[in-house]
Amino acid sequence: MSSLVPFSAEGISTSGLVLVIKYIPVSPAPTPIVMPRIKAILFDFMGTCLDWHSSIVSALPASLSDDSRSRFALEWRQTYFDYNAARLAAGPAH
Repeated sequence: MSSLVPFSAEGISTSGLVLVIKYIPVSPAPTPIVMPRIKAILFDFMGTCLDWHSSIVSALPASLSDDSRSRFALEWRQTYFDYNAARLAAGPAH
């Protein structure tokens, strides 16, 4: 009969966090494993888990063309990233 360790984690990617938890059989007399306490699990919601584009496009006036609304949403998002990059590059506020 084999023993089981609590879990192993694998599959962390840069586009979002993927955590695969599985049981792994070990020898009958395993060495105790000290598992680190999980302090946080993070997800990238800006495009990976959230359809931000459709919600912005649908909130814009229907009198605008689909292409115009889509371009506005993409430019709005890029402005958000540009602003954050400039803010981080400037360092802490004094």
